[in-house]
Amino acid sequence: MGTTKTQFNVRLSPEAAEAARCAAMDQRISLNEYIERLINADTDTKRAASRRAAGRFIAEWGEFIEAEAARVDGEVRRAVTG
Repeated sequence: MGTTKTQFNVRLSPEAAEAARCAAMDQRISLNEYIERLINADTDTKRAASRRAAGRFIAEWGEFIEAEAARVDGEVRRAVTG
């Protein structure tokens, strides 16, 4: 099963472009794969940090949020049913 790719054009300084080409060649991968790996590594790290932060928030505030949601839901039900 093939993966669909999207073309993405960027402008780099000649030095950055040459450094990227050399790094890709050193790793024996295409320039496209090299850049894709850099992007994935950067965003995966941030995504993982975000998930950890969300987990800490839920651990600390989850019970309060659920209790508050239940309280509000009860008030709404009472107001609707009179």
